[in-house]
Amino acid sequence: MENIIDGLEITVIGMCVVFFILLVLYAALKAMELVFAAEARAPETEAVEPAVPHKPLEPQAEDEAEEEVAVAIAAAVAAHRAREGTGAG
Repeated sequence: MENIIDGLEITVIGMCVVFFILLVLYAALKAMELVFAAEARAPETEAVEPAVPHKPLEPQAEDEAEEEVAVAIAAAVAAHRAREGTGAG
């Protein structure tokens, strides 16, 4: 009978430890949620207009299409750098 009581005591202590750790993890996650939610609620920056005006696509040669893609990528990088304040070129 003594072994059963010892086993129950160990079981209860173990369950208490597990639930305590779960509560600590829950509190830590809630604290992180509060910290990072405040960053997400930071004021939005003004929308940047595209550097290249949008025009409908027309059938074109492969070289022209590749050149247009390169120009669009360069414009996107320039707009991103301008918005981030790292305009290096």
